[in-house]
Amino acid sequence: MATQFTDALFRMIDGTASEEEVRSLQRAMEADRSLRAEYLRVVALSEELAELASAQDSKGNTVLPASLVQSVAETKPAAPPTTSNTFRVGVIALAIVASVALIVMLIPSAMPVALRSGDEVGRQSATSKVAIPSQSTTVVTDQPGDYVASIIGVTEDLVWGENNSQPEFLLRCSRDTCIDIRSGLVELEYATSARLILRGPCEFVVTGQRSGQLNAGTLTGIVDQDDFQLTTPSAVVVDLGTRFGVRLNQQNETDVHVFDGEVRVESSKTNLTASPAVSLTRGMSARVRPGGTIQRLVDSDASQFTTVMPPAATSRSSAVSLVDLCNATSDQRTRLATAISVATGLLDNQAWQRPDGPGHFVSHGYRATQWHPFVDGVFVPPGDGGLTVVDTENHQIDLPASTGRTWGPIWIRRRVERLESLPIKDFWGTLTLQPLLDRLRHSDIGMIGIHSNAGLTIDLDAVRQAGMVADEFVTIVSNAENKNLKVKDDPSGFLTKRRFSVDFSVLVDGVLRDEIRDLKREDGHQTVRCSINESDRFLTLLSTDHDQFDGFDHLVLIDPVLQLAEPVDLPVF
Repeated sequence: MATQFTDALFRMIDGTASEEEVRSLQRAMEADRSLRAEYLRVVALSEELAELASAQDSKGNTVLPASLVQSVAETKPAAPPTTSNTFRVGVIALAIVASVALIVMLIPSAMPVALRSGDEVGRQSATSKVAIPSQSTTVVTDQPGDYVASIIGVTEDLVWGENNSQPEFLLRCSRDTCIDIRSGLVELEYATSARLILRGPCEFVVTGQRSGQLNAGTLTGIVDQDDFQLTTPSAVVVDLGTRFGVRLNQQNETDVHVFDGEVRVESSKTNLTASPAVSLTRGMSARVRPGGTIQRLVDSDASQFTTVMPPAATSRSSAVSLVDLCNATSDQRTRLATAISVATGLLDNQAWQRPDGPGHFVSHGYRATQWHPFVDGVFVPPGDGGLTVVDTENHQIDLPASTGRTWGPIWIRRRVERLESLPIKDFWGTLTLQPLLDRLRHSDIGMIGIHSNAGLTIDLDAVRQAGMVADEFVTIVSNAENKNLKVKDDPSGFLTKRRFSVDFSVLVDGVLRDEIRDLKREDGHQTVRCSINESDRFLTLLSTDHDQFDGFDHLVLIDPVLQLAEPVDLPVF
């Protein structure tokens, strides 16, 4: 069955599969998890071979069957895609089968994508949002490599320690991430909504989606849900839905103080002399000694714990950063970085799908972000083009055909000097990270990244309700493609034969207000601006590939702002 499935899948990629075969593949994947895994392997292999096949042939080092290399390479001819029916069918097949797998894995109850045309995908109703209890509602798995927490805030006096793990570009933390600070505060938020405030000097390790290990120093926990477990060299603290503080001194004694709710405290020792576990409620404290004894404390000093991050200073401003609006978790709080999945519209905490980065995501229609106070939703335009929904009031724009996919999430990142000085180890694609870091370090506020093909829609009504009336949108855009860094490893000339350019469009309620077409890396930084009227509801920022080839086209919006009709008091970060 697996062999027949793989053969049929390659026929689909080649554009030779019948409609019945496509439907049969979908039914098979819905019923068999192993076939879905086989699909992921084949498609990932196919995409890599499609880009590297010619280079391998020129070296004579092809290690896979020549028929397989030729079959995959035919899906990406040197001629422009619009002149090749074979290429077009191959791309549509890839989009269909990728949509099938993502729908099966992410939204099992959805209408089968293989039975819908590209236009139908783009036109699906955007007004019926999926019920989402809170901003932290994501697909929280327990797979190695997933991002289980994020650094969402730091203070001015932050100084990193030597044991600090290299942070991920969007400040997300996977298991075994070590946060080592010598001074200052770091606020850490888990995907399950638990928040920790680490107070330097402190060394903390993220150990799981609901757990952490304090190796030194002091922290405060704010946990609305239960079952968060914190370990120290001498104690195990199990939160039962509360606010608590934990301090580990140089003698490895663990002090636990409860501000609200209840925690269970036990010794990490299992010897016969260890004290039994104790429950602490509001106002109670205890000390766990390295030998295993637990002593209740009467005069615990609660002032040693920082229960809230210090508020940012405010100043009168005539512009609000779109970076801060998109990073907001409410109209009162904002984080340092956010990644929004174009597949679900939720916060992206998932592990990379491929060794070189997040992988491709195909069109599923408009994805509303009900959890976000200012972002209305995200979308990937369908490969066939045509009328495409761009907001939750079903405004549409007629788009040309594209690859129907994008690379990774839409991301938002604030520039913070205390973070940019750290070395970062990350996988964003073929040498993509360095160009992103270079632009971020030279920005004043931060950046929004929208790899073609994808769109981000802002709810201008929600911005007004927060007291900010915008009359203009302004940003600097740049194409962060980086083929020049890879040309030396391109003896076949694959990269030099391709045109790497992107179109950027600014839409208001589905109507084009400004655009830059055919933007290449060598074009440098370009300014885009458009006026905003009081009656305008939605601002859509859309990145599309100019020539139906989306490789390398990572569009960045540098210091995007909404100019305000009247100045307001805004936080100063």
